[in-house]
Amino acid sequence: MHDRLRRAGVIALVAVFTVYSYAPLLRAGFVGDDLATAVELGERVRAGTWPGAVGELYTLAQVEPRPVATLSLLVSSRLAAPDGKMDLGAARWLRGEGLLLLFLAALGLTGALRRSLAPWFGQDQARAAGIAAAVLFLLHPLCVSTVARIASRGDLLVVALGAWSLRLFLRGRQNEEYGYVAGACLIAMVAGGASRLAIFLPLLCAGMEYVSARRHRKRMVRARTALTTFVVFGVCVGLEWGARILFAPEGTAAFAPWRPTVDGHPVGLAETAALGVEKLGVLMLPVNTFGIGAIGYVFAGVAALLALHPGFVAARAAPRMWGRILLGWVVSIAATEGLEPALRVLPESLTGGHLLFAPALVMAVGFGISSTAISGARRSALPAAIGFFYALLAHGNAVPVEEASQGLAALRTRVFDEARRRGWDRDFLMIDPPHAIAGVDVIRPALPYLFAASFLPADAPPEAAQRRVRGSDLAAFRAFVREPEFTAWRAAGAVVLVPAGALPGSGEGTIAVELPAPEPSEGRMLWRETGRSPSGIVLEALRARSIRVVGLPSARTADAPVVRWSASSGVANIDEVTGAWLESPSGPVAIFDLEQSLDWLFADRVRSVWFTGALSLISSAQASPGPPALAGDPVPRIVGEDWLFDLGPEPPPAPALGEVSWILGVFDLEKLEYEELPLRVESEGRLRAVGVVPRVDEGTEHVWYLDYRVDGVTVARASGRRG
Repeated sequence: MHDRLRRAGVIALVAVFTVYSYAPLLRAGFVGDDLATAVELGERVRAGTWPGAVGELYTLAQVEPRPVATLSLLVSSRLAAPDGKMDLGAARWLRGEGLLLLFLAALGLTGALRRSLAPWFGQDQARAAGIAAAVLFLLHPLCVSTVARIASRGDLLVVALGAWSLRLFLRGRQNEEYGYVAGACLIAMVAGGASRLAIFLPLLCAGMEYVSARRHRKRMVRARTALTTFVVFGVCVGLEWGARILFAPEGTAAFAPWRPTVDGHPVGLAETAALGVEKLGVLMLPVNTFGIGAIGYVFAGVAALLALHPGFVAARAAPRMWGRILLGWVVSIAATEGLEPALRVLPESLTGGHLLFAPALVMAVGFGISSTAISGARRSALPAAIGFFYALLAHGNAVPVEEASQGLAALRTRVFDEARRRGWDRDFLMIDPPHAIAGVDVIRPALPYLFAASFLPADAPPEAAQRRVRGSDLAAFRAFVREPEFTAWRAAGAVVLVPAGALPGSGEGTIAVELPAPEPSEGRMLWRETGRSPSGIVLEALRARSIRVVGLPSARTADAPVVRWSASSGVANIDEVTGAWLESPSGPVAIFDLEQSLDWLFADRVRSVWFTGALSLISSAQASPGPPALAGDPVPRIVGEDWLFDLGPEPPPAPALGEVSWILGVFDLEKLEYEELPLRVESEGRLRAVGVVPRVDEGTEHVWYLDYRVDGVTVARASGRRG
């Protein structure tokens, strides 16, 4: 009776800890890499057919090309979303299945560890160590990262299958029940098709054969049978490699369990070692500060001390055995970390934590064995205390996923509401989308998929899936408006979402601005004498982005020139821009770079423009699509990885006051990414931009801008295209 109550108490405690740890995930929608995976799964479900060839099981966005993992997600998606709509319910279903696989892995791990350790520790301690390790693995914060990411289904499958394969193998070898060994081999075959983590299974089975299956036999006999076990399970796991060579599409047939590169570029040994040390720190202190705060480091530190202290105490009585356990633990952590030696797991947010799923399993096993190394009530109390702290940390790692998904859901609702109000035939551009919500990079990766058919609401027409949502920062948007592609884009129907923070005085939230179709300005874009534009001139703000004013010779240039305007619309009521003064033989010249004002760009039709102060009377004023061209129209010459600009004999206009600077802007038209690089003045009339060539991808069209600025105002520009 006492044993039953204790068992029931353990089960109830584990259930409470597990529910608390993973509940936020089951309230969260798709985020991050999962969006691409969910879209493709939804498309395959709507297609209504199973893969017509084995090779199709090797292609699923963001998922490691393994047929068992892909097939598992396809079956799950048909059950979760039979109509192909990958909504919140589908996300809960798929993550719930991931949690179930993790639970099955923990059950298999319990038996496997009990059979592995019993010949050395006895049944009681081996059972306690198995249960403790399984529970700590189930509650490990890095396992939360893996369950949260549906694209990691293969890793969950291989750990669950591998744990049960090892459990059955040890039972068959210890009890001479060879049907269980055959079953373990069959499970290993399936595991090989789920994830590359399966490469560790032959090593584990061979190691357990040597140390636990028949530990009292002669060493050479154990070595021979261990080698045989390694070969047999290696063949079982390696069958998937043969299938890959035969059926996988080109580019996925290579067998590469280790990836020591990032985007094809090798990472140096010193950097790899530094990343390894950082990952070890993440394993020891798995704290997502965005979810639990800095107090999490205290919880993680206490948990580690509670787990390791009993092992050190036990090592005094049996230093040789515990020394071997420690060595095996360290080697196992290093080996599992080595699968992704060049990739980083961010310590403060655990971003990329799924990469440490296998090392987390090794860490949990080590903590489970160590924390149960002493007898008495502490053998149960210590793992329970560690589990409590791990549940707090795991919950703290799950909460940011929920918060990020809520932020994404709010954006999706905002976009869909605007589409309903303005029509579903609109493209959207979001300026300065947040890089992260609660440490999770969610908005930018999600933008291309907001109008995917898998995520469209029920009232959206099917053709809405052809629309796009893109994102750019404010500098990239200003560069975009200069190009003919922008004119064509807004002619097809476009809405810009602007965060209120980018518009002083505009309140909170996101402002939606529908861009008008291109329409020419009215009247001449040139006027004389008066500092206010004549009534017959109406400027289209998106095409009149610069104004050049020639002042009277007597105009004072002590204060910066100011232009103001009145328009048919606006977003922030900030209706003035400061310009820069240049010297000229005919009088001082003021240049106004109106691209710097979002209120001007979104003003639609500007019906009146006027200047204040020294420009109340002028010689002339002219609006144009951009600042004056640089004399000589310089173009870059490539010298190594640098660009050289020869400006020619005519010097640029001299400022009346203010600091001069040269800036090279590089704009990627496809990605809508803009970067500014400083230019070095090498000699009279020659500028060098260092390291430009690697920044300009081959095959991608880039626009470059050579800006001559006075106090940050672009007063002259040359531009061109590359790619």
